[in-house]
Amino acid sequence: MDGDLALRLRDLRKKNNLSQEALGEKIGVSRQTVSKWERGERSPDATSLLALSRVYGISIDEILGNCEEKESSNSESRKEKSRFQKRREQEKEQPALFPGLKAVMLKIPVVLIVPFFYMASGMLLSLWHPMWMIFFFIPIYYQLCFAVCAKTIRSFLLRLPVVFVVVPVFLMLGFFLKLWKYAWLLFLLIPMYYWAVGFMKFEDD
Repeated sequence: MDGDLALRLRDLRKKNNLSQEALGEKIGVSRQTVSKWERGERSPDATSLLALSRVYGISIDEILGNCEEKESSNSESRKEKSRFQKRREQEKEQPALFPGLKAVMLKIPVVLIVPFFYMASGMLLSLWHPMWMIFFFIPIYYQLCFAVCAKTIRSFLLRLPVVFVVVPVFLMLGFFLKLWKYAWLLFLLIPMYYWAVGFMKFEDD
């Protein structure tokens, strides 16, 4: 039997001003059984634990000491959340790495320029294919608009349009150089990039 449980059972009995004999009568066991619990020679069974919880007006988990572990775990969880919230608040107070740049970038009508350029190159130069890949520039550009709002270097690097860049590069290597067999390796750069950014240490962290 757990020595901590034996001490807890003894302390609970004394706290409730009960003798071993009086407690045994209340829960239907002998004084010797209560004594063995408190010496750590035996453990109370489920029926006895339920009876003890009724006598002491507490839960079985409290008798077994499980609540202390839960409270400790919850306390650590609250501390972790508090640190995270504090960090988020500090980040909100920081100025952007590139203040004002997003507003300037959003003034450029990329969603209109790209289709116009594609139509012009198609009708004038018959470059319908592979010029259609120019449309990848739209999500790349607006992802960059989102990235320049970052307030830390790590946040900026995580917001860069890595995926949107890798896909058109893969297609160009395939269409122009016929490197489909090897170009797929570029996609391995995506998880490697995010792993590297997560692993690196920055002064503003």
